[in-house]
Amino acid sequence: MSLNEVAGGLVRSLLWFAVIFALVAVAIQVAKKFRGRSSEEEAFDSSEAMTNFRDLHARGGLSDEEYQHIKKKLASEVRSSLNKDA
Repeated sequence: MSLNEVAGGLVRSLLWFAVIFALVAVAIQVAKKFRGRSSEEEAFDSSEAMTNFRDLHARGGLSDEEYQHIKKKLASEVRSSLNKDA
């Protein structure tokens, strides 16, 4: 097995991990909307999700653009949920 084959397999694995992680995050968000969780729990979950995405970005699983997009989206969700309570 050549180095290119190994590197290609690693890249594919990382991409699949990122896709699966994103799908799980979306599924969690959908489930939360149907379960009617409180905004404090949503803010905590968004914070926890941000930590997970930050780690994924640090490992190279997300590009800078993807990470910034996710970060902005989660920040707006947290602000929106906090404004609903106010």
